[in-house]
Amino acid sequence: MTHGIVPRIFQAAHRISVFIEEAKIGITPAEAFVLSALADQGDATIARLHRAFGHKRSTLTSILDRLEARGYVSRQLTKLDRRTYIIHLSAAGLKAAAAIRKLLTGFEKRVLGAVTGQQVKGFEAVVDAVAATR
Repeated sequence: MTHGIVPRIFQAAHRISVFIEEAKIGITPAEAFVLSALADQGDATIARLHRAFGHKRSTLTSILDRLEARGYVSRQLTKLDRRTYIIHLSAAGLKAAAAIRKLLTGFEKRVLGAVTGQQVKGFEAVVDAVAATR
């Protein structure tokens, strides 16, 4: 039996990753989360993506390399700072992000069908506290 919230959150996150892998959509969980973030929040600097996901810079670079090689994203230097790249989602990336969203929405609906609204609010409070803890 697992005790504590952090191991349970880790287990849940792992289950979501396994669900994405089992869907066999040709996109890794890490790639899916980056595509989803770009679709939801728009273009982003590598630094912003790094802060959002906490990947090692080399890991994030590898994810972006794979997405760029498949035509899902492009990197462009900013006009104001020639050292900062902006990551843009392409039309193909938007299509892939939509497929991911559809996949995850179905999964989420099944999960939410097993809990009450009050339980969801409690979960959201816990996740917010985890995200705010350094």
